[in-house]
Amino acid sequence: MLAYTLFSEAYEIAKELGDFRLRMTTIGDLCEASRMLHRTEEQGKLAHELMDYALEQKNEVAQLRAYFAMGKYFNEIKDYDQAIAYLDKATKLIVLAQGDEEFCIYESASAAYQGKGLYEQALDYKKRELESHRNINDKRFEGLKLYEVKLREMREQHAKEMHDFRVGQLERDISASTLQLIAQTELLTELRNDLLKFVRKFPMPDGAAKELRERLKTLPCKSVDWERFDTQFKAAHPEFTKRLVDQHSTLSHTELRICTLLRMNLRSAEIARLFCLSERTVEDHRANIRKKLKMKRSEDLITYLTTL
Repeated sequence: MLAYTLFSEAYEIAKELGDFRLRMTTIGDLCEASRMLHRTEEQGKLAHELMDYALEQKNEVAQLRAYFAMGKYFNEIKDYDQAIAYLDKATKLIVLAQGDEEFCIYESASAAYQGKGLYEQALDYKKRELESHRNINDKRFEGLKLYEVKLREMREQHAKEMHDFRVGQLERDISASTLQLIAQTELLTELRNDLLKFVRKFPMPDGAAKELRERLKTLPCKSVDWERFDTQFKAAHPEFTKRLVDQHSTLSHTELRICTLLRMNLRSAEIARLFCLSERTVEDHRANIRKKLKMKRSEDLITYLTTL
């Protein structure tokens, strides 16, 4: 009853607007709602209105639906001759049918012929009905499979985006930690240099002075927690070191670590501070790494490392 009320309101609005497609659709919907409520007289009136309107507009899709509506109406009042006449016209336009219309037209035609006692024709339309129903189900099944594929792609895309987000966050975290380590080693280097100046001002026994200088030399890099760095880097790039070792087994431990820092886009000067090495020594390591990786002069080391 609610559907009938809504269709009635839509029908009145469509008439006021004068919209052809909307009016055609609402007349058809209201006609079907009347049939389901057994309001046969109103159903017939609406079916005839739809027929007149379709012929006036000279639109074949509208005519198909009008013939179908008329056929259903005459089936309801058991005027099977008229029902057959209209439904046969509808079947001639069946290629224009949309959705379940083809199946429903064949179903109504089969009922009309059966009501008339023409069972052979009724059986023929029943076969068409079943074939149409099968085709509709096949199309829906294909649509479902396509939807499943699309849904799987959406899930994979979402998973990839979440993975990229997590990796990005981990990279930001390790970059922040590394920058903090670089700043820390710079401060410790300044402290070491100040202490060395102090030692030079106040003479000490040769052995003690030498030992103190050696200890001060490695003071900044001893503060670097490499174990924590390795854990953070592996969380962001779990396969990087394994792939690097598998493909280039001759790389030393120091060279592997330099590769991880280069992967993070650190400059040679920054890497040198973390290792307590000169920038020239780091450049020598980079040259050795390129040689072991058998890279051409035109190839960029950092670009290569980011692909692993």
